[in-house]
This record gives sequence, C-alpha cells and structure tokens, in this order.
Amino acid sequence: EALAKSQAETAGAAAHLTIAEPGTEVIHQALTPDSLPMEPKALAQAMTMRLDADYQLADQVSVVLASLLNQRIARLDQRVNRSLGIGALGLTLVSILGWLLIRDITRPLSELATTAGTIENGELDAPVTVEPRRDEIGRLADALRRMITTQSQSRERLQIKTAEAEAASRSKSEFLAHMSHEIRTPMNGIIGMTSVALNTKLTPEQREYLTMVKTSADALLTVINDILDFSKIEAGKLSLECVDFRLREILGDTMKSLANRASESDLELACRFDPDVPDTLNGDPGRLRQIIVNLGGNALKVTQQGEVVLSVSMESESGNACTLHFAVSDTGIGIPKDK
Repeated sequence: EALAKSQAETAGAAAHLTIAEPGTEVIHQALTPDSLPMEPKALAQAMTMRLDADYQLADQVSVVLASLLNQRIARLDQRVNRSLGIGALGLTLVSILGWLLIRDITRPLSELATTAGTIENGELDAPVTVEPRRDEIGRLADALRRMITTQSQSRERLQIKTAEAEAASRSKSEFLAHMSHEIRTPMNGIIGMTSVALNTKLTPEQREYLTMVKTSADALLTVINDILDFSKIEAGKLSLECVDFRLREILGDTMKSLANRASESDLELACRFDPDVPDTLNGDPGRLRQIIVNLGGNALKVTQQGEVVLSVSMESESGNACTLHFAVSDTGIGIPKDK
C-alpha cells in the first residue's frame, strides 16, 4: 500500500515537472531522419541541450523522491512512536492490574494468618476480618469462622458441664463433711465410754472384748477423720488453727498413743529433738498430731523388728518464724527407688 501510494505521488509530482524548452525544434530536428543534412556543430549543440534537459529532469525527480521518502520515514516514525506509547501504556496497565490482583490475594491471607496467630496466643474468640468472597480464600475464611463458632459453643457447654460437676462435687463434699461430723460425735462417745469401762474391774475376757471394741472404734474414727478432712478440702472449708502449744508435750502424747502398737510388735519407739528446736510454738497442734500419727502408724505397719524414730530438726529461722523438719525413720522393708 505504501509503495503504491508512493508511486502515485511520484507520478503526480512528475506530471508537474517543467523542462525548459529552448532549442526544442532544433533537438527534434536532430533526432529525426531529416537531421542528416544538419551540420555537425548544430547537431552537437542539439544533443548537448537534450542531455542538459534530461539531467534537469533527473535532478527534479531525485528531489521529489527524496522528499516523498522523508515524508514516509516521518510517518513511519510517528507510527512506531505511537505503537511504543501504546505498548508502554499496556504494560503499565498490566503491571497495575497484576499488583491489584496480588494485593487482593495476599491481603486476606495476611489477615487470616493474623487471626490464626491470635487464636494460637489464647484469644479463641478472635474475629475473622476478611470480607465475604466467592473464591477459595472466602471458603477458607468461612471455614475459620465456623471453627471459631464451634469452639466457642463447645467452651460454653464445657463451662456449663464443669460448673455442674463442681456444684455436684461441692454438694457431695458438704454431705460427707456433715455426715462425717455426725458419725464422729457418737464414735467419740463410744470410745470414751469404752475407756471408762476399761478402767473398772473386769474379767480378762471382758477386758479383751472391750479392748477390741476400743481398737476398732479408734480405727473407725481415724477413717472418719480422714474422710472429714478430704471433704473439707474439696469443699474449700479446711482451716488451720493458730494457738500456742508446747511442741515436746504434744509429740510426747502423740508417741504415747503409738506406744501400745510398738510394744505389741516388740519395737522400740523413740523421739529425738535437735538442741536448737524451740518448744513453745504457735500453730495447729491437732493437724501436727494427725500427720505424726499417720506417718508413725505406717512405719509401725511395715516394721517387723528394730525401731521407729521421730526426728525433729530446725530447717530455717527468720525473725519470730521458723520451719521445722519432721522425719519418721524405721528399720522396715522400705520403698523401692523405682516406686
């Protein structure tokens, strides 16, 4: 198309070319059969003028062609520049669209990652801030919302069940505490009256029977006291007394209560105090007596021969407060290291 258009323009331009016509008739005569009778000089001049006219025509055609070629080159440059501009604009638009697409993907993923991290840190009711979508990211966000909702409902049900279980446990503990107290009162009466009866004149058979009754009553009272303490701990009602007492006197009476069992097994029962252990203290002597009886009773059960020794030492002291270390040792079978 460009070549055809250039040829048409060249033909049009050539049509407007004018060539000087001086000596045309002479040239015509020189190129006709009638030119033979012309003189050589006139013929040479005619030929020279013809050549000059041809050169002028060639120069004008060259100028026209150069002008047309320059115009065509300018148009091509404009088209190339226009194409480059359009390409650059298209590349810019593609880059912007790509950035928007990447941002549309990475931003909700970052929000989901933030929500997951918040849940991992303990905030189980963290909100999902991703807007509703119809792609895979939207389905992932919906699944995370459903999971959070399900977990929240499960925690609520668990809290309700836990509260119900704690209420039932408190009711049971209160019942056990009440019943243990009610049972312990008549048991103390049985033990007291049995002790009084043992101090009267009895036949050997009667004394044996009453001794068995007292021993069984003491064992039952120990079980009842343990149940009472356990129920108080569960009910949150276990309290410690703070009264003044003499340590050596309390432990002496406690060891006397274990002396009969030790003598029955031909065991030596001893109590040792370090010199720096104070005697007058403030605390709960009843709980201390209970602990020593349990530890000493267990030691007597597993000891066939030898001795059971209670040792008391000073562990630390600060102002008016001190920490004592109570240790019960025996010569029984002991406890394996792996247990």
